[in-house]
Amino acid sequence: MANAENMELTSFRRTFTLLILLVVVPSAGVSGFGIVAIINERAAVEKRLELSWNARIDVVSAAFEQALRGTVVQGVEPLTVVMGGRELHGVPFRVENGVTTSSLPSVKA
Repeated sequence: MANAENMELTSFRRTFTLLILLVVVPSAGVSGFGIVAIINERAAVEKRLELSWNARIDVVSAAFEQALRGTVVQGVEPLTVVMGGRELHGVPFRVENGVTTSSLPSVKA
């Protein structure tokens, strides 16, 4: 009786091992190759888009730069700032790199 039980257990182990080796391992490998292929395709598409758009951006950038060089600013109106319902006329202030400097503390805030 012990020999029959041992035979069934050995047979089950062999069958289970064959199942793992012949089905699960190859399927995991194919899935891995699929993931790598998707990642590589995405990188290739990003590279193609970058090359395509860089050329267009360079052309537009050069045209914009040339247009700016040919412009002249005339008659600039003073900026009116409304703060707390009051218009601030004649209050000097400067904004540089996101920092406001002024003689009035309320304008700085």
